[in-house]
Amino acid sequence: MTDCIGAVRSFRADVQQTDQIHLNYVGAPINLRAEEIRLLRLFGRTHGGARIEIRPLSGGLSGARVLRVTVLNAAGAPQIMSVAKVGTFNAIAVERTKYHAEVVRLAPGSFPQVTAEIGLGAGGFASIFYGVVGAEVKSLFDVLVDDAAAGAAVPAQLRTDQATWHGARQLEKLRVSTIRRSLIGDVVLQGLGDELVGIDLGPVETIEVDVARCIQHGDLHCANVLFDDLVRPMVIDYPEVGRSLASLDPVSLELSTIFHRDAPNRGGWPSSDQAENWTDIDQFCAGSPYEAYLRACRTWALENAGSEQEVWAVGYSYALRQLKYNDTDKVLVRAILRGCIAGLLGVSGQA
Repeated sequence: MTDCIGAVRSFRADVQQTDQIHLNYVGAPINLRAEEIRLLRLFGRTHGGARIEIRPLSGGLSGARVLRVTVLNAAGAPQIMSVAKVGTFNAIAVERTKYHAEVVRLAPGSFPQVTAEIGLGAGGFASIFYGVVGAEVKSLFDVLVDDAAAGAAVPAQLRTDQATWHGARQLEKLRVSTIRRSLIGDVVLQGLGDELVGIDLGPVETIEVDVARCIQHGDLHCANVLFDDLVRPMVIDYPEVGRSLASLDPVSLELSTIFHRDAPNRGGWPSSDQAENWTDIDQFCAGSPYEAYLRACRTWALENAGSEQEVWAVGYSYALRQLKYNDTDKVLVRAILRGCIAGLLGVSGQA
């Protein structure tokens, strides 16, 4: 009993030490659960932290949070900086599995290294921490605003980094409806009827197109491409990694400049007419603050795809998925949707 009481006292002291680590939120406020706070404090304690600075980076399709975490000692000196993925056991288990199965096959330096995994001490929640270099982390959105020319070089670099994935492409034929279901299912689509008044999806859904399939990130928006002091693009947030259409990542990367909630101000671009001409990159990107970047994304998509029609089918599917989100510009969504449908029907001879 004496040993038991001693162990409990020691454990209580450890808990009190952990709970005394202060959390500072930088930028947008974050409503963290008690379990998520505990995981961050446990990470801070392992690195001698007295205070932790937290900034939200993105929230993936899995619902888990992606945070920039800086641990500081009692004197305020940074001890370690990491990108943390925090979520349920299942969400973090998926992240870990995809990381070790597919992400590690990418070019060295194109993804951050795992520095810690914490799965105990926070109920049904767990976390995985990735190492970054320096005191600052920027997203591709930040780079596009600060230096559009530097941002324009990123798609080609990401394409080179994913060469292992692309090298295993397989060609096949798929119906547009099958491609669409990989991004938005039938049940969800049926609930969006009010958003699709006047747009007939029936004819385009039956078209077959030549496609290429390979491993893709699956959620490659600009907030999931980070830069630390080494100034090398690193892709984060892996739960959607898996086999998909070879043009999905570049199309997602391109259109995230319009539809992602963290996308910077575009100065009125694109107009509805330009969005309806999305299949014509010259018309679509005219006047964009990121014209060279958009062209680089489109080049990647067209050269990796099994056909031009695959790209239009992926654009069609991506646009449909945007209709389910409350914060997307539905006018632009429908314009891109009409443009993709026209492109697919025109090529198939069913216009």
